Amino acid sequence: MLHFTKMHGLGNDFVVIEDRADTDYHKLARRLCDRHRGIGADGLIVIGKDAVADCRMRIFNADGSEAQMCGNGIRCVGKYIRDNGLCSSPTPVIATMSGHKKLCIKQGADGTVESVTVDMGLPETGAQHTLGTPCGDFSVTEVSTGNPHGVAFVSDPSAIALGVAGPALEYAGVWPQKANIEFATVDTDRHTVYQRTWERGVGETEACGTGACATAAAAVATGRADYPVEVHLTGGILLIDIDPDTNHLLMTGPAETVFTGTVQQ
Repeated sequence: MLHFTKMHGLGNDFVVIEDRADTDYHKLARRLCDRHRGIGADGLIVIGKDAVADCRMRIFNADGSEAQMCGNGIRCVGKYIRDNGLCSSPTPVIATMSGHKKLCIKQGADGTVESVTVDMGLPETGAQHTLGTPCGDFSVTEVSTGNPHGVAFVSDPSAIALGVAGPALEYAGVWPQKANIEFATVDTDRHTVYQRTWERGVGETEACGTGACATAAAAVATGRADYPVEVHLTGGILLIDIDPDTNHLLMTGPAETVFTGTVQQ
């Protein structure tokens, strides 16, 4: 039997397990993340040991593909290792496919982790492309925040047919490994962004941590916003700020445990 914990960050939900030898995680992710025949989740998180960091995180999308990083997922990892006694440090370091990420953990009144701030590193803002979809053309900004993203600023994200425009942009030829797509608009206060997310290998999700960082970085780089930026997602709000000493993005948001259980492996 496989022991698991169901967790989420702003509705972006995960099945979290500890590393097991000789396991095909690509296949396991497809089975466990199935919302009709499995537990149901946007992704599978595998927590393992690391020679340097406090632990290693691997993240598999619902379709079985492995992602480099996951902003909401890494907050869940921080809560998992602290609440389950795997790490006592309030500032653990997590190894990911996109490098080591330092966390700052805030505990709630009950002693469990309430919110996590993640040093997301330097964003890489690239070219802008005009890309066609069945819904029309979009001006999309390339941003890497551990994962490849395409950010499209629109007048009203809620009006976008995300199930049509999202996959068309995800598979556009400018992304060698596909991309996560964000549709966003910036409020006149320059510190508030409203965003919808289409995640590669998953579909629409209620939140995307690396996507919120990408959108904030693109909004600032294109002169639309200033840090700190509150990114309003379908599942809630993430605060994106910048470290003045390093220019690294700092992402702060909640992480929650839903339930634990066992499933036949």
